[in-house]
Amino acid sequence: MLDAIEAQATAEHVPRDVLQSRVHAYASEIVPAFNVFIYFRIGY
Repeated sequence: MLDAIEAQATAEHVPRDVLQSRVHAYASEIVPAFNVFIYFRIGY
């Protein structure tokens, strides 16, 4: 993943930190936070 971020940052002439924070935001939207209370409340 880091290699892909580095390659994309180089291709777009964007600082790696900026692109990495953008990737982190996208990943946070795709993978919601895991809530143990809700998991066990609904699961059991």
